[in-house]
Amino acid sequence: TVPAVPIIIQVGLPPTVTISTPAEGSTYKADDEITYNVSASDGAGFDLNDGAISTDVIFHHGTHTNPFLDDLIGRARSFTIPDTGEAAADTWYEIKTTATDENGLQATQSVNIFPLKSNVTLDSRPGGAQIYLAGRPTNTPFTFTGVRNFKREISAPTRQLVGDTWYDFRRWSDGDRQRHTIRTPRRDRTYTAEFTPSGSFKVKYFNNQDLSGRPTVVRKDGNIDFFWGVGSPDPSIAADHW
Repeated sequence: TVPAVPIIIQVGLPPTVTISTPAEGSTYKADDEITYNVSASDGAGFDLNDGAISTDVIFHHGTHTNPFLDDLIGRARSFTIPDTGEAAADTWYEIKTTATDENGLQATQSVNIFPLKSNVTLDSRPGGAQIYLAGRPTNTPFTFTGVRNFKREISAPTRQLVGDTWYDFRRWSDGDRQRHTIRTPRRDRTYTAEFTPSGSFKVKYFNNQDLSGRPTVVRKDGNIDFFWGVGSPDPSIAADHW
């Protein structure tokens, strides 16, 4: 004979859980403080005490979830939406409350809150220059959707080649530093990195290490890379890289 597996049967009605605030579908922006209020009663309609009420806050990103806060005990608590970290816009938070009565019967209720979003375009003058978004090289123009008030770092290289011309960084359209942090604004916005053509300068090549005598080649150019020798003004000179 095979011993029977015991079955536990709990008798009674499960508790009732109500999340009064925030309402399902409420919105937030980064750095907002979110306060939730919940209540719970047992099957007979009597209020459960705070210790019987536990809330988890779950972070949703696309098709997967990550725990954000666990086992918050009580009817009312607050938490702050981060303004750094996961920068994707397809994210939201679930507030999930579970009530447990004295017989071990449980009930769960959830509400979801969603981010306010806007678009940020990163552009350049001249067009097609490269900038950096959160340290990653990005070709302009580039548009991303972000959670409002979320922090992102943008920066621009000091000098770069666009087409056949070298350009030096001049300014950002918002007047801030070459490397600075922006917050996703309330309305769609463009940040433009402005560059100016690099000034010409003179390069001298000496056929010795102590730079004595007259230079073998003198060249004026706006570029910063030179290959002397093959294809240079004097093919007899070795192909050194300057």
